Amino acid sequence: MVRARASRTGRSRSKQIFAGKRMAVAGDFSKLKWNYDQMINWIKGHGAEFAAKVDNNTTHLICTIEEFKLARKSPQVAAALKLGSRQCKIVVGDWLEDCLIGGKRARLLNEKPYTLDRVLLRIKNAKKEMILHKQKFDDGIRSCKQLVDNNLYQVYYDSTGFQYKVVLTRLSFDGRIDKNKLEKYTLYLYQSLANQPYLYMCGAMLSRPHRPNIYYREDCHPKYFHEAFADFKKFFERKTGVAWDDRLEGKKAGDDKFVWTPPPLGRPVGLLPEGYIRPRYREENRSATKSSAEENSDEGLIYDTESEVGGSDDEVVYMGASRLSCSHDRSFRSAASQTPSGISHAQSHSGR
Repeated sequence: MVRARASRTGRSRSKQIFAGKRMAVAGDFSKLKWNYDQMINWIKGHGAEFAAKVDNNTTHLICTIEEFKLARKSPQVAAALKLGSRQCKIVVGDWLEDCLIGGKRARLLNEKPYTLDRVLLRIKNAKKEMILHKQKFDDGIRSCKQLVDNNLYQVYYDSTGFQYKVVLTRLSFDGRIDKNKLEKYTLYLYQSLANQPYLYMCGAMLSRPHRPNIYYREDCHPKYFHEAFADFKKFFERKTGVAWDDRLEGKKAGDDKFVWTPPPLGRPVGLLPEGYIRPRYREENRSATKSSAEENSDEGLIYDTESEVGGSDDEVVYMGASRLSCSHDRSFRSAASQTPSGISHAQSHSGR
């Protein structure tokens, strides 16, 4: 908490990060184990003025969510709302705490993420996401119940974190993009909940608008992994026209086939064949190799910087010619250094 951290660092207490601000407090902060005296000391100790009531010079109202929801019934909140967000920012207590101990040292943080309207919006969106997640979870349970016993099996996750619940989609044959005419296969690979050795099974569900779901249970009985996974891959290829190991290649087999959309880059896509490189990375590697080859293509050229003939700095002598020239020079020096037979070294020297 703020008190514990502040007591260990006297420097944080004395840093005037709230200088020029005027702050008021509204609501019950006992859930955070704070009291008004503590909050007043933190506010004043870091350079701000404390206002018992919101006035025209108040720049911040530190408020609880419960107090803010009272709105007009709370005199402090009503006065702050009347001043407007430009003059007085209504923030949650987290803003004060994060300013004081959110980092290595006390600092003034931007108020926008901590304003009550944004906090309430995040809470509302989080509740919507929770409801949506629960609906998807319940739908998954209902579909699983039609294929396996949920007390014995669950959807399989591999070592990469990929969930073997694959959705295959197909639009109507007239080519119109209408989600009411969207057919969808959901392909599952299940793993037993019992201790090792685990058992596996494959099943699928076909869902179409305004029609009852159809469940495929022909392979939905306990098997070893390689057998159940073979069933999974076989079903995938039969419906998409693309082998499971080629699922990331972007191949399309025809309008009558279903399509699987890979997750975005960075998310698990399932185990891949050894040495496999995704098309995007493959293209990047190819471009890098091409650039490297172009850079190395000039390594066989030697620039003649010592020649006085022509006086051009841009003359290029190829490696083959350079080697021939060097070989000729070595042969000439070797022949010149040899003394003809019958002539002593001293005669040769005196003749010179």
